[in-house]
Amino acid sequence: MKEEQKKNLTFLEELREYTLDSKMLCAQMFSSRIVGVDGISIESITKYTDMITPSEIEVFTLFSILYDDESANKIMNHKAFSKFIIGIRNYWSPKFCSYTSKQSLATDLFMIMALQQFSVQGSFLFKLFRYNYFFTYISDKINMTKVFKEKFEVKYKEYAIFAYVLYAFTSLEFQNRNGIKFCAKIVELALQNKVVRGHLTIKKDDYVKELSEFYRGEVEDYFYGIKLQYLYPLIETSKAIYIPSPYLVVNAVTESLFNRLTEGNNVLRSTIGKEVIESYLFDIYGAVTSVSWKSKEISYNDGHRLSPDVLISDSGYFIFFDTKSKTPSLKLRQLDKRVIDKDIDIYSDNIVQLYQRILDYLNGDFTLERYYSKDEIFAVSVVLEDSYIDRSQIYTRAFEKLKNMEYSLDDKEKEFIHSRIKIMPLRQIEDYVLRNHSIIPILRKQAENPNMWDDYQFGEEFNSEKFSDIFNNFHSSLLDGVGELLKNPKNQ
Repeated sequence: MKEEQKKNLTFLEELREYTLDSKMLCAQMFSSRIVGVDGISIESITKYTDMITPSEIEVFTLFSILYDDESANKIMNHKAFSKFIIGIRNYWSPKFCSYTSKQSLATDLFMIMALQQFSVQGSFLFKLFRYNYFFTYISDKINMTKVFKEKFEVKYKEYAIFAYVLYAFTSLEFQNRNGIKFCAKIVELALQNKVVRGHLTIKKDDYVKELSEFYRGEVEDYFYGIKLQYLYPLIETSKAIYIPSPYLVVNAVTESLFNRLTEGNNVLRSTIGKEVIESYLFDIYGAVTSVSWKSKEISYNDGHRLSPDVLISDSGYFIFFDTKSKTPSLKLRQLDKRVIDKDIDIYSDNIVQLYQRILDYLNGDFTLERYYSKDEIFAVSVVLEDSYIDRSQIYTRAFEKLKNMEYSLDDKEKEFIHSRIKIMPLRQIEDYVLRNHSIIPILRKQAENPNMWDDYQFGEEFNSEKFSDIFNNFHSSLLDGVGELLKNPKNQ
């Protein structure tokens, strides 16, 4: 790649020379290679795609649609595709040249990378399980099954089965295991669900229009912005419907449907955050065999205060969980400093609030099933999706706020807050508890190692076949749904 192509995005305009059909099929072919049996993995990326990443394919897809010419006659092949991927990989935003601090640049680069990569990584089945719980939750305060169906016409199970089929049966590993013809048949049957397909499809011209309206024609923002494929992974033209990155169907029926359902409705989002996410965490962590006691929030001070949302006694320690429906702002990817600062403020408020509740407990304002000393306590602010904001800035802001509130914080107290009050995305907790593993060991390990206090990740990912019963039941229902497709093939 020429040096000047690292400095601007004009090289992507050459995509106009290639047919849309060949560009979309090329993207789908490489997308199918990075998906393993359990999800997108480094092993699959290394083995099958020469380290081509999901975000690089997504950028390629976006500009392939943006720069499309119906009169094009060139066919995109492996060599041409590789040329564009290398250009995308080597691109260096002019925004990065304005940084005076290497540390600040490093943290912001990590934030962008994490926002682009982590949302599609991890177990796709865990993600489908989570949102199946969310979208089918019923209590005396909210009926999510009704709310969901009113918006998206059918029950969530149809979306989950649709996503499961497109994610799994378009993957190279599934095709090698089950045969290409069989996998193609299953995918074809799933695509007959016109209702689900309709809510996940966008016409090519509408795709270009929405991009231009949202980013106001700023090509730089197209590159780092959220891709419309996360909302609409199926791209429709007058000739065909393309699925350039089938794995994104899972994102489209999970967090994207959640955002579409709650868009402009803060009351609904707040209710889901308070009722649904709290109950979900309570149910999945409460099923872990090392848990000896559990409770939802406790009211105290004559009802004027509430403890954190979920209270868990696990392996001789106690965890205060506070659940938040927080998801990253789209403008984080554009390095909007005001949005970054706002998120630092929100996260630091969560740290402060948990610290206050711990002090209330230690001061005897409310009681648990037994007494826990300060050294036996952890607190976790659970966010629905992490913004991957620099943790050190969050703790610094929290300390400033506590000082302004006239809390006396010596070094030892700051160390307690920094080491034992943590921010974790829900998916990291799922990775452990849905395999019947406590998170106490990873919390303890981080607390005992000061160089890990600002880490985003808690422990290494691991594989385990010992899944919880509630997850196994859901997985079985997906497999039953695939079986029903084969038994009753029909247009829907």
